[in-house]
Amino acid sequence: MKRILLVLGFIFVINSLISQNFNYNLQSYYAGGVIQYWTDDSTSLNIIVKNMENYGAIVDNLHLLFSNSTDEILADDEDDNIIINSLSLPLIHKDALIAAISINSDDIAFFSYSKLIENEHIWLRNEVLIKLKNNTFFQSIIQPILQNYDIVSVNDEGDNEYSIICKTETDVITLSNLLYDTSLVIY
Repeated sequence: MKRILLVLGFIFVINSLISQNFNYNLQSYYAGGVIQYWTDDSTSLNIIVKNMENYGAIVDNLHLLFSNSTDEILADDEDDNIIINSLSLPLIHKDALIAAISINSDDIAFFSYSKLIENEHIWLRNEVLIKLKNNTFFQSIIQPILQNYDIVSVNDEGDNEYSIICKTETDVITLSNLLYDTSLVIY
């Protein structure tokens, strides 16, 4: 009987550890009314450039760092983001990479590793786009919620639509899911 209890206890502990590890790496968001789960892919990232005057120099610095034939840098100076795909990325700490590619300390607005959903990549931006069911919800409910987050700006796009710019990936994900869960938003 003791052996059975020990084996069951051991199985319970192992199962708990596996579940904790799995949940730690798994995150989610809503798309089309359905919860979508992803895992981070540290071999691909999206950088949002804040100071567009230095965009070209930042891309040049990235080409110096990621010069392997398998490395890929997707940049278009018509947009503020740069996508990097490299097997070397997991070896470089985020802060070290930002310091190495930046011209000024305020050049980079956002940094996010890509997400894998069913082997497809998605890249987050620092922006939460919402359309409210009723415009009065913004002043009375949404604005007080935003005080709990590190928000760069809130832009009224008209027709009950708002663009909320966040500083961190955590704030983008948490705020997006929270606002969706309130049932006050259309999207």
